[in-house]
Amino acid sequence: MVISVVFLVSGLLSAGFTKGKHISWIFFWLIAGLSFYVAQSS
Repeated sequence: MVISVVFLVSGLLSAGFTKGKHISWIFFWLIAGLSFYVAQSS
């Protein structure tokens, strides 16, 4: 759960600071969603 929150915040920061021009936030949010799903299903 903590890992998904860290990736979510990292995505928010990278999207905010680059104003969405750098696509790293998409991967951060993808990993956050995947890790949240795995944490909830375990």
